[in-house]
Amino acid sequence: MTRFPISGPGNIGVPVPGTEVKLAPVRAKRGLRARGNNVVSGYLDEPELTHDAFDDGPHRMGEAG
Repeated sequence: MTRFPISGPGNIGVPVPGTEVKLAPVRAKRGLRARGNNVVSGYLDEPELTHDAFDDGPHRMGEAG
């Protein structure tokens, strides 16, 4: 979350209070992962999707950082 206007990519800001964010290795880049009370904890009735998205705890967002 940024608290000021930005004109393009390059600044993703800081996590909102109570949210943990980490960058995890994904091939030659880093993938953004998040965990907190405001982040979904799984997919309803979709155990395979839940397992794939939460393989090591934080939610794998599918975004590079």
